[in-house]
Amino acid sequence: MLLTLEVTDEMSLRVDIVHLFARRVTFAPGGRPVDRADPFLKSLAGRRILLVEDEFLVADEIMLALSELGITTIGPASTVERAIGLLKSPKIVDAALLDVNLRGEVVFPLVDILRARRIPYVFLTGYDPDTIPEQYRAVAVCLKPVDIWRAMEDLFG
Repeated sequence: MLLTLEVTDEMSLRVDIVHLFARRVTFAPGGRPVDRADPFLKSLAGRRILLVEDEFLVADEIMLALSELGITTIGPASTVERAIGLLKSPKIVDAALLDVNLRGEVVFPLVDILRARRIPYVFLTGYDPDTIPEQYRAVAVCLKPVDIWRAMEDLFG
């Protein structure tokens, strides 16, 4: 659906409304609605997930999706330093969703801390998964746009 805005007599702006407001997160495979009676969904309620994501709109949509699943978001953190600071708080972290590239800063130093604490995590990326260093490739990777249901299955399934 295109919306045309007349800016001046000589200029107009055409905006694809569907694309502009398209969700960047899906809730279930194929974008199907989640069955609220699903035992796995019920097991997610009350979980606390550290979100490390530098893109505001993506972070906002992931937080909304997590909230709709009954999950509390810790963060979002847009830098590794901020994420490490959040891990120092007394709040318990059950798992983490990690954007691999934070404005040129890689998230791998944080991954080493999560591994040492045995906190499960999933990588989120818009890049080719082959760019992830070999020592981290055994970890699940969710390509953007994020399928939040798949990410939860990778973390807790």
